[in-house]
Amino acid sequence: MTVYNMISKIIKKSNKLFFIYFISFFLVILTPILLLSFSSYNLVVSSVQQEISRANMNALRQTNSTVDRLLNEINTLSIQLGLDGRIFAASRSPENSFLLNDVKDRIKRLATEHLNVYMIQLYFKHNNQIISSEGADHVYDQHEFDQWISKMEETSSNDIWLPVRSFTNQDGNTIRILTLVRKIPVAFDETMGYVAIHLYEDGLLAPLKTMNPNKELNIYLTTTSGEVISAHTPATSLEPRMNLSDLSERLQSGQEGSVTAQSGDQKVMLSYSQPNTYGWILVSETPLNHLYLNLQ
Repeated sequence: MTVYNMISKIIKKSNKLFFIYFISFFLVILTPILLLSFSSYNLVVSSVQQEISRANMNALRQTNSTVDRLLNEINTLSIQLGLDGRIFAASRSPENSFLLNDVKDRIKRLATEHLNVYMIQLYFKHNNQIISSEGADHVYDQHEFDQWISKMEETSSNDIWLPVRSFTNQDGNTIRILTLVRKIPVAFDETMGYVAIHLYEDGLLAPLKTMNPNKELNIYLTTTSGEVISAHTPATSLEPRMNLSDLSERLQSGQEGSVTAQSGDQKVMLSYSQPNTYGWILVSETPLNHLYLNLQ
């Protein structure tokens, strides 16, 4: 055997031993370390997500109660107007100017007393007349702003809420309002007309903004089908907005909870409240990409 052959044999044997030792090192030492690191990372991510979910749920419960109180206040006001004897008398005798002036003064005063109310309107079927706490009275001519009348006539319900809509007032300013419409009188089967209370969206958004002072998430007020009624969406990183109709099955369960989802190229956490008195649900959308980057 030549020296060259001997050296080659030793090298081959050494390479084989090195390969065996390397595989053993990888399986016995590196693999557990990698698995432990992966498990630890997942555990940290899961723990942080649970904390975010818990914080969001607590905030949603408090905000939901505040929104509920505001809506209940407007609902109670509509019932009071629906039970008002003077309004009932005016609906039966809309040609009586004394009754109409008295009613107009009353709704003007009530609209002033409730800071979140933009305008109160009454519609009398007898003469197709609309009485407003703000601006001139007029005959219903299916103007876009007066669509609350046609919406109410399309339903058999005694009251309906209309989603937030925008319009331009006489001063050229854009105003966003949410409207509650109720048939009058409340205590009778007959329908003499309707009362509409137009609520500033800002009044509805105030508790949502309080929940999100650092503007790190988006908050939606939705129906159980995921239709957005109003939204506070300052989180510019979350574009485009999440399609909440994909969440409808969870929203219809009547239970609160959280779920992670994909919104564009963003990983987000969606937390949702229990339905309020009117069947509406608060949903918060929290971006998670920054969380994953910070943990890497």
